[in-house]
Amino acid sequence: MIGYVLIGIVILVVYLIAKNNSDVTDIDKYSEVAGNLMNENDQLKQKLDILEREYGSDSTNINYRRLYDTLAMPYRRIPSIVPDSIDVVPINVNTQGGPEPVQALGYITNGTDDQVLQLFGRKLYDDNYDYYTQTNDEIKVKIPIDTNNNQELHDDDTVSITPYNTKTWSVHLYEVDYPRYLPNVIY
Repeated sequence: MIGYVLIGIVILVVYLIAKNNSDVTDIDKYSEVAGNLMNENDQLKQKLDILEREYGSDSTNINYRRLYDTLAMPYRRIPSIVPDSIDVVPINVNTQGGPEPVQALGYITNGTDDQVLQLFGRKLYDDNYDYYTQTNDEIKVKIPIDTNNNQELHDDDTVSITPYNTKTWSVHLYEVDYPRYLPNVIY
């Protein structure tokens, strides 16, 4: 979009100069500059198309989000497989709807060390949930929390986290932000 605006401005400048100056060599010179700008714009569009095919057109790149976004689940990406033909049967299609977005659900505490870690999670489907926490170090490391058959966690449940094998952690969930109904208030 910006490239088209720049090209339009260059063409306008070339037109105005050509109108005020009848010297043919100047017009040729400015036309050549405008042509070069259009070629550079086409090259930039080709590079952008390549990047979109390689990384996706989503402005929040999934690889970047998994590293730096606290609310991105700590999954590894599967290797990209390009099928030989277009007639491929789709696999791993969500038939029960997609998982909910990840949210900060509460925190977990270890009573012996007074250590507190934030609890993140999401509902996958039915009664299956994904949970993880992250370290409080300068470099945040996301650590998956294994629950019994991916069951929902409740207040005062205890979980164990793999790097902290000898410790048990107590779950404390935030209050749910339920909708509020006030029948006497008119909005």
